[in-house]
Amino acid sequence: MAAISAGRAGAKNVLLLDASERPGTKILMSGGGRCNITNAEMDFRNFRGESVNGIKKVILQFPPDKVVDFFISAGVKTKVEEPWNKVFPVSDSASNVLNSLLAEVRKYDISFKYPVKLNSLSQVGSIWECETDKGSFSSETVILATGGFSYPHTGSDGSIWTVLRNMGVTLVQPRAALTPLKCSDHDLHALSGLTVWCRIKVRENGKEVFNHENSLLFTHDGLSGPGILNASEWFTDQKLRKVTELTIGFFPEENENEVREWLTDEIKNNPTIKLSKLLRTKLPDRLAAVLINRLDFTDISIGQLPREKRNKLIALLTDFKPDISGHSGFKKAEVTAGGVPFSEINLATMEVKQFPGLFLAGEIINVHGIIGGYNFQWAWSSGWLAGKSSLTKIKG
Repeated sequence: MAAISAGRAGAKNVLLLDASERPGTKILMSGGGRCNITNAEMDFRNFRGESVNGIKKVILQFPPDKVVDFFISAGVKTKVEEPWNKVFPVSDSASNVLNSLLAEVRKYDISFKYPVKLNSLSQVGSIWECETDKGSFSSETVILATGGFSYPHTGSDGSIWTVLRNMGVTLVQPRAALTPLKCSDHDLHALSGLTVWCRIKVRENGKEVFNHENSLLFTHDGLSGPGILNASEWFTDQKLRKVTELTIGFFPEENENEVREWLTDEIKNNPTIKLSKLLRTKLPDRLAAVLINRLDFTDISIGQLPREKRNKLIALLTDFKPDISGHSGFKKAEVTAGGVPFSEINLATMEVKQFPGLFLAGEIINVHGIIGGYNFQWAWSSGWLAGKSSLTKIKG
């Protein structure tokens, strides 16, 4: 997007370098192979890392409606999917999105070389020298849009972070975000493959910092699904993990008092119904069985439930606490938290303040969002702004 933006603005001799053998692999992987381009109702509070106002300033330079217009003009018709207002190509094909970008690259006569790996970057006077494994290239401006550490097999291995750090650029320590969590609850491992809709909360030092209703997927060693991925970053930071607690509410639209009232009414009106039968009206069979086992007795009629067991059941339904033992790291993380902070960047242009002619875009900056098109929107907006700003720099 940075290269296309520069090309559309009239730049000549644009050179695009990509370290991967198959450019755009992350685009092809995203959204289950459909590519969630952006979000039609973008809530800036769903971004993390830097200030919301700063993020908003960048994104409004090339907002979601302009992104949609861009792709439509490039031949990609889009649609909005409820309830999360995700924007997908009508074709439901991520390759449609990638092919449109590659066509734009060709349209603006952009020279595209891959696989080419950048080894070092240095500034001699006003010229930037890029040393790669395929020779050296020089330019008045350079844009780094090299991503973070997530899915390193796609080419974003974080090697450019070392280059920037050696140059003296400050970077916030990277950590995995939007990654599955591992838990030591063996009875939950037996639920592998089961998906439930629930409310997921995160408490840090007793204070609620995350409250989100979404789907959860049980895996062979823990938890995944959009709701868990959005909450995962609190558990990939070693310091935060020690004081952070994850809770799951299996009745997402009801609080503890409402569930207690429901159970009390059922006991009053249907005292002879088996607990397993009652729970299966609300939950999948396998999950109901796990919760009953955690009550430490065999299935009985709900009218026979002692008060102590009622209270424990309500807690299991509304405030279930899995024992989080780890996470899947960058190997399965959709994005990287951390990167270059806004204090190092001119947000009007995406230029690094201490290095004139060097611009940044995308995940290499300390910005990431939840699932739902937020991370692509940040990539498109920051890339678009960096591209046109680099040309203005040369003209200036």
